[in-house]
Parts: sequence; structure tokens; C-alpha cells
Amino acid sequence: MVRAVLVGAPVEAEGRLTFVGSVGTGFAGAERRALAAVLRRIDSPVSPFTAAGLGLPRGTLVRFVRPELRAEVEFLELTDAGRLRQPVWRGLRG
Repeated sequence: MVRAVLVGAPVEAEGRLTFVGSVGTGFAGAERRALAAVLRRIDSPVSPFTAAGLGLPRGTLVRFVRPELRAEVEFLELTDAGRLRQPVWRGLRG
């Protein structure tokens, strides 16, 4: 089951993502299980993000996936550090 999703924004012409935060609210129980099944199919041993450190607490279990999906995330604003403030999951797009 998915507890949170790490979110990235595309980096021009690099094919990689800039980490902009994580989203852990807005999921229904059934949606968490369904999303977990979708993400398992695109599992990757390599991070899709440009930076090695994501600023997550030490010991946080992270599973990366290939950046093939687009999510809709509502948020209040981007912080000065380029992170999403108060993000809420709205679903997958397309």
C-alpha cells in the first residue's frame, strides 16, 4: 500500500526530474492499494531525480519507479526551496 508519493517536475532536455516534495494526503484506501499495484509494474532500482539527497528522514523506505506516469497534485504554492506546500493527491492523469 502507498503511504506517500515522491513528486518531481521535469528538467528541460535532461529526461530527469527535480524533486519537489512528497504527497501523502488525498488518497482513499482502495486508491492506495490500486496505485501500489500500478507502481510495482514500473519499479526501478535507479532514482529518476537529479539530486542524490531528497531531504527525507534517515531510514525512510523509498521505492523508485520509472517516470512514466503523470499525477495531478493540488498545492498551495512552491516554497523558496522549490518544494510543494500543502500538496494533496488528486489522481493520475491520462
